[in-house]
Amino acid sequence: IRVFLDEFSKSGVSPKRLRNWASCDVGSPDWADFAPFAAGVATAEVDPCALAFGAHGAVKATAQTLSLSTLVAMEMLKALSAVSLDHSLLRVAPWANPWLLGGVALPVALHVGLLYQPQLRSLFGLVALDAEQWATVAKFSLPILLVEEATKLLGRYLDDKERRARVEAEALRKSGRAA
Repeated sequence: IRVFLDEFSKSGVSPKRLRNWASCDVGSPDWADFAPFAAGVATAEVDPCALAFGAHGAVKATAQTLSLSTLVAMEMLKALSAVSLDHSLLRVAPWANPWLLGGVALPVALHVGLLYQPQLRSLFGLVALDAEQWATVAKFSLPILLVEEATKLLGRYLDDKERRARVEAEALRKSGRAA
């Protein structure tokens, strides 16, 4: 959601206006000063409401593309992290499982094809991303690796704690029998 909101914000659409997008009408006093901007679009020639919120609006399409790309990246990073349920990626690298790499490469290739093949891009209402936008996708998707690694670390800690408790209980049980 944050990547979506950030894109609208960068384009000059305030959160209040985004919440009230359905009432966008530059003829009304509330919207008279509404002037979003989009890269590569001559905004003086375009209805501001259509530019920001329309079915083929450049701002909306960019925000949707960033959101979808971030979601795809997060899911593929989670899949790569799942190469081991309890060991860190630093210990068990994703290339240890070539099937996993193929299972990640295919959806990534399909997604990139969707973004850079003009007919598909138009059909799905998406835009091609530039390097800065891909950096934004990385900024919002890479933290999932930290979450996954922290979850594994916590799991290892709890497993070790449970294992030590079992060993101590077994030792007490055996010492009680010996006495």
